[in-house]
Amino acid sequence: MGALRRNWLAGGVFALAALGCSKPAAPVAQVEPVPATVRTEAGAPTTTAKPWVPQVGPDLLPAPEPMPTVPIRPMPVIPVAELPKPVIPPTVAVPVVQLQPPKVDPPKVEPPKPTEPPPKEPKKITYPEFVDGKPLGDWIKQLNAATQPDSQQREFALRTLPQFGPTARQRSIVPITDLIYKDPDPGVRIVAITIISNMGYDIREQIKPAVSALRTCLANTLDGSIVRLFCVRSLMSFGPEAVSAIPEIRKAGFDPSWETRMAAATAFGRIGAPPTEKGEPNDAAAKFLLNTMLKDACAGVRMEAIQALLQIGPPKPKNPEDYAKDLKLYVEPVETRIRLEKDKGILCWLYLLNVMYDDRTLAEHVKKIASYIKAPDSPMVRMHAINSCAALGPKAAPVMPQLMEALNYDEPELVIAAMSALAQIGMEARGAQPELEKIAKGSKDPRKPEDASKDWKPDLTLRLVAEDAILYVTGKKKLADLETPKKDK
Repeated sequence: MGALRRNWLAGGVFALAALGCSKPAAPVAQVEPVPATVRTEAGAPTTTAKPWVPQVGPDLLPAPEPMPTVPIRPMPVIPVAELPKPVIPPTVAVPVVQLQPPKVDPPKVEPPKPTEPPPKEPKKITYPEFVDGKPLGDWIKQLNAATQPDSQQREFALRTLPQFGPTARQRSIVPITDLIYKDPDPGVRIVAITIISNMGYDIREQIKPAVSALRTCLANTLDGSIVRLFCVRSLMSFGPEAVSAIPEIRKAGFDPSWETRMAAATAFGRIGAPPTEKGEPNDAAAKFLLNTMLKDACAGVRMEAIQALLQIGPPKPKNPEDYAKDLKLYVEPVETRIRLEKDKGILCWLYLLNVMYDDRTLAEHVKKIASYIKAPDSPMVRMHAINSCAALGPKAAPVMPQLMEALNYDEPELVIAAMSALAQIGMEARGAQPELEKIAKGSKDPRKPEDASKDWKPDLTLRLVAEDAILYVTGKKKLADLETPKKDK
């Protein structure tokens, strides 16, 4: 009974399923049915009929065509015993590599530059408030001839004033100029003329009254007066600041005294020089010096005029095309003086002056100067020739053989001058280095006697000059390092 009941229930369930009485599934559009496979006892799979697919919607889908039955090959059953044993690879110790970060060079950090010590402030000069127990005011009072009739005491007071420094410059300018104008003692006036230019003026307003006083004094002097000589010497110390005194100095340039004329030539060389690097030489001073060089009867005055012209330098025309024309005013007097000059020492400097104005004459005049280095008649002529070569600098390189011979002269002064000229030539004279080294070591000294004792010592000055000359001919020192160009104000 129980068995029948179970069969009936099972049959009822299948019947219900066949009639579609079970709950319908969600509608699926055109879903291909998956065939159900049933493995038989023999293990061969068979394909059953496709299950029914419910119809969806008002229109009935056409019944799908039956798919052909594809026989499926049975897979061979492999006994478990015949399965290959898995091969387990042996354990290999793999070294552990610790990864390192890539090396990156640290940024280069320049070491801090050594800081230069701050420039030391110049040591402040302190000036006394009292000299010989007296303040500046007491010394100024002694300058007055009315209160101090002793002219010796007035002169002593004048010489004491510079010790008080800038204070004396400011307070004593008027009393000193009064002495120049009014003091009855010419000796005191001369001291006042000298002191007024040696007070170390650093303010132009202080220089003007001093120059004005000297100009007035110079204009009122007589020919041959010693006061005129000291006035010219005092004015030259002011340089271009005394350019207003050129008319008075020009008058002194025709004084009967050769010393005064020589002082006037020196003064024009300092006053007529360009005040700045880009400045121009004073034309009035240059023309006066050319006339003095050409016509003065004194050799010393002519020499001083030539030196002053070299100091002033060549003219600087505004239009370069006019230089040749303007140059005739300078070259013609020099060429005339060369034809007239008999002093060989002066000729050396005339050749140099001509080269400064017209460098086309360099080769010709350098040979003439070289011939005077061997002048047997006068060591002074040799000295002028060597010094003029030194003034030429590197342009005197063709004269180096003659200067090398001058290193063997008996006069130490000429040897020193020759070494200085070689140093001025610079590296063009490096062939003189072996001879200079002998002098620097003391093995070559013109003063060494033939029977010199063992304790004889060479001239230290020669050795020092030779050591310095070696630095220049080898290029370790340059003449340009010593030059301090003027700065425009």
